[in-house]
Amino acid sequence: MAKVDEKCEPDLLPDPKITEFVAPSWGRVGVACQGYTDPPFAGCGPGAICVPESEPGSGFRHCVKREGDHACPDEGYTDKLLFYAGYEDKRGCSACACDAPEGGVCTATVSVFKDGACTDPLFLGVPAGSNGAPCYDIIATGQPLGSKSISNVTYYPGTCQATGGEVEGSVESVGPATFCCLPEEN
Repeated sequence: MAKVDEKCEPDLLPDPKITEFVAPSWGRVGVACQGYTDPPFAGCGPGAICVPESEPGSGFRHCVKREGDHACPDEGYTDKLLFYAGYEDKRGCSACACDAPEGGVCTATVSVFKDGACTDPLFLGVPAGSNGAPCYDIIATGQPLGSKSISNVTYYPGTCQATGGEVEGSVESVGPATFCCLPEEN
């Protein structure tokens, strides 16, 4: 009796939605405020922009902002900080599949008869299986068998190792903005 392991199909769960991943978070936030240019409110000279002093250690800095990723000048506003307007979450899961099945077994009950009509038994109901059927000396050498039968044939499928389902892709920052800041005072 030979067994043939059949192909396994994965039990697929619905694809995870992007909301099931941990949402990205920012470690630092950039807020740009425009200084006063209107002389009645600013108290600055013509063409100048007035901004309030920032408290040391407050986290606020004097910077200039430009959309995109750019280099900062070599003098003055030299500290570059890059911020992003958002992100694209391109994460997903690889396809689920199954490896080749292993461990399937076929079993049956075997009977052997002296006559050709399966009525005069030599032995009845001996279990046999594809995982190593037992060996029996049925009759003396040279004595013919009349007939044989097999019944209760059952296939027990093996198991398949699941594969796939790994997280793929990444989160990509989009909408860069360059802040060129005055160096922090130490």
